[in-house]
Amino acid sequence: MVQRLHDGLSSAGILVVLVTPSHRGAPLLRELRDHAPHVVLLSGTPTSRDSISLAGKLRHEPDRPGILFLTSGTCPASVLSLADDYASEDSRPSDLALRVEVLHARRSASAVRSPRTHVPGLQVLPESRRVLLHGREIYLTVTEFDILHLLTANAGRVVPKREILDSVWRHNFDGESNIVETYISILRRKLRDHRTLIVTVRGIGYRMAISE
Repeated sequence: MVQRLHDGLSSAGILVVLVTPSHRGAPLLRELRDHAPHVVLLSGTPTSRDSISLAGKLRHEPDRPGILFLTSGTCPASVLSLADDYASEDSRPSDLALRVEVLHARRSASAVRSPRTHVPGLQVLPESRRVLLHGREIYLTVTEFDILHLLTANAGRVVPKREILDSVWRHNFDGESNIVETYISILRRKLRDHRTLIVTVRGIGYRMAISE
């Protein structure tokens, strides 16, 4: 079933590497460096130690590809913080290709955005896709970075939830209705003692505080 998705993406001109539970470790990382795919599909149980370990290693690769989990159920927030997106193993290849193209476009576009945006103590560097909190780097996924960048670029203004969905996902969103809340929760956890920088405006959206 997952091979069908791999073949469908390849037919659409997307460079993809499919990783199964038996396909792990250093040889895989070397293969990714050699082939520079647009996306890595991780199949199997996303909460397994191997999947979490591999996703963590991939995130620290320079110029890494997008990371997408293929699952037979819902991904918990802890997994979302490692992968860029997830999809059902039952997805249609054409639907998955659209999601991967959107993911790749977001990565490419945000890599050249300017200028740098920041609030006191927080720096979001679009050109390098890095986030610094009082000089300490915070590692974010593509989606986490895009949401944080949107909020900091509009610091002091309430950004409606619908605007976040439209700006970050860029297509008619058909996933979980609480996906924005899930990512905001992850971002706050990564901001640790500075989680109050992201303010919830009930019934509307979120605002990045200019000061804590």
